[in-house]
Amino acid sequence: MFKRLPPSVVKKEQKLLEEIYSTNRFFATRCRRCGETYFPPRPICPECMVEDYEKVEVSGLGKIVSFTVIYEASKEFKDLAPYALAIVELDEGARGMGIVLGADASKLSVGARVKAKAWKRGDEYRVDFELVE
Repeated sequence: MFKRLPPSVVKKEQKLLEEIYSTNRFFATRCRRCGETYFPPRPICPECMVEDYEKVEVSGLGKIVSFTVIYEASKEFKDLAPYALAIVELDEGARGMGIVLGADASKLSVGARVKAKAWKRGDEYRVDFELVE
């Protein structure tokens, strides 16, 4: 069952995303305990549940390794539907999930090149992806 993150962790995550948004420089977080790397960055390691990480600069470029198209979205994303949600492997090796913004689902394919995009949606900072033309 999915559990919501505690508000303190969400606040820390938003701070990391705000830094990317304000500097337009992308970074991942690498857990100092287990070595797992996450993009978009996370303040707590989902593998070992510790808050001990280092920032690792990344290009934000990668490829789609899997995707699905969401036609019936939750109320928070209803205005974006239909939209593609993809798992992306960055050139540096980290994998993450995000929306492929503005993508025509018929033009998506596994292996398609994407670049990260930092943006703000209401009060929330996000890092998602766009197709590289």
